[in-house]
Amino acid sequence: MDDGIDTGDIISQIKIPITADVDLGLLYQCLLWLKEKYLS
Repeated sequence: MDDGIDTGDIISQIKIPITADVDLGLLYQCLLWLKEKYLS
């Protein structure tokens, strides 16, 4: 997949352990909140 979109190097990655008891919707909302708070 390479149409010139998002073809740069990876700057940073983190692994988030996921288990059956993790609410993925809540995790996603928290990540969006963190992005808004710290990257905007």
